[in-house]
Amino acid sequence: MFALRAIAFCSMTAFLGACETRKAPTPSSTTADPPCPALAPLDSWRLITTDYFQAKLPASFDQTPVSKGIGFRDPTGPRIRFSNVDWPAESGNTPQALDILVDGVRREASDAGLSLTLGPVLERGTPQRPSRLFSVTSPNLNVVQGIVAQRIHSQFMAISFTLEQESSQTSAKCLEIMATQVIDTIELRPSPALAASTPPADTPLLRLTPAAVQELNHQLEHGEVVWLGANREGNEVSFLLDVGREIPPNSRRMHIDGIAFAIDRGSEPMVRGVTIDFAPGQGFAFHRP
Repeated sequence: MFALRAIAFCSMTAFLGACETRKAPTPSSTTADPPCPALAPLDSWRLITTDYFQAKLPASFDQTPVSKGIGFRDPTGPRIRFSNVDWPAESGNTPQALDILVDGVRREASDAGLSLTLGPVLERGTPQRPSRLFSVTSPNLNVVQGIVAQRIHSQFMAISFTLEQESSQTSAKCLEIMATQVIDTIELRPSPALAASTPPADTPLLRLTPAAVQELNHQLEHGEVVWLGANREGNEVSFLLDVGREIPPNSRRMHIDGIAFAIDRGSEPMVRGVTIDFAPGQGFAFHRP
């Protein structure tokens, strides 16, 4: 921990970490601000790599123990911590997931009654890898929070980082510059287990057993189609199957073994390679490769 005068700062779950007790710096004579690490040339920054993401940090940052995630600290005081973030189950795409995550931080700060103020949210990145960046201020801390989300193959991923410093040391502006540069270097990577389990692109999208074909033909009426979608929560995938005449938007139509399917395009990476079976008394079963 940092040898400073005690002041409690309670951070938000999964974003700013757990409640920690820190100490405010003892007032001293006026000194010049320490150099801002963000002003070092970007090509001199160090690359950090984990199983789930990679990013760049100023070379002066060294790894330091943290209770959750992976942390780094600069000798002049700034600290940064990266953490995996649980993907919101109610989100339908990455921009919506980011909005839900940011709103969660805002609500938790308000509900906790903390003397924290969330600055405006800055949208960055691309549609395929959107990100959000915003500042969190308190009487004794300057904090900049960043969140990056992306869907890679069948895996939905989100990473957050917290860059913080006692407000009497590195300026808030320096943190904002550094956070803006860091968030633009983050690249998310699928976990090794899920990457290894992702079927090749040439794998048939969907297979049906004879029992599944017979049952679907029995259930389908003239003009009806089978709609198929999937959701991922952590490492678990759940499948949604429905029969009807209305086809949801963003669906891909195809015929499989003579049966009309409408498959949610966003679910295709999770559906690819799945075999649908049917057993009387048990219903449909989905077998992944």
